[in-house]
Amino acid sequence: TLRPTSIKLGLDINGDYTIGDEDNLAANIFHDISMGQMCGKLILISWRQPDIPALARKLGCGPYEGCPTLYNPGAFDEAWQIKYVHDPPKTLAPERDDVSAERGKGGFSKHPKWTVFGNVVNLNFDPLSFSKKAGDYPPG
Repeated sequence: TLRPTSIKLGLDINGDYTIGDEDNLAANIFHDISMGQMCGKLILISWRQPDIPALARKLGCGPYEGCPTLYNPGAFDEAWQIKYVHDPPKTLAPERDDVSAERGKGGFSKHPKWTVFGNVVNLNFDPLSFSKKAGDYPPG
């Protein structure tokens, strides 16, 4: 299932993570994001359906960000999208002329803020139609 998608998107498949390893997966993704290695890039994760909401929460996406708490068990053509948007730190105007003194007093943010957006997209995949187009469905 994943190989054709990875080929089409030009992504490598990393099989290092399994169910139960969500904490490490999330930690590695957050590390890469914080290091700037994911800017403008895509990660595609294939996961067991009932475990997707928990993984989304580990990645910082819950109901308030647009990710459902439960996976629809009858859905086989949904893609969960999670997007991280960086809000650059805002520089506070120093009240005095001594800028260097203000830096030491918290006048400049040391922790940039990330905003998370999630949504579920129905891909409307029709396997019969796909098989007919691919030519692997017998005519008749």
